[in-house]
Amino acid sequence: MEGIIYAGNITASDLKLDSLNLTSYAGNISLDNILASNIETSTSAGNIKIDLDKLNGNLFANTSAGNIKLVLPENSNFSLDASVSVGNIKSDFPIDDKDEYNTKGTIGNGKNKVKLKTSAGNLSIKSK
Repeated sequence: MEGIIYAGNITASDLKLDSLNLTSYAGNISLDNILASNIETSTSAGNIKIDLDKLNGNLFANTSAGNIKLVLPENSNFSLDASVSVGNIKSDFPIDDKDEYNTKGTIGNGKNKVKLKTSAGNLSIKSK
């Protein structure tokens, strides 16, 4: 499933898909309980919030100006590549390789790739 919004918010919940690709040029993206083998989200000006009951594939989230909040089950398996140009990165998951602007690490077996990037904003990776 693919969607592009030029000005406005995107909200999706309780979906089971092969792939999800969402772009908003000016607006927030909010995903809740999405099951997909590939999730890609991008916004130029807006926040991205993704709350998953199960990480079942790769996840990519990018915003130029906004925060990214990712909530995953504590038993998730993923390799993380997170970066900010201006902002902070906070994670509930144990990460070994981190500095002020970049965080990389493997959680569990690292089966799924998670890449998060914001130019101006904060990244938050929470466990539930």
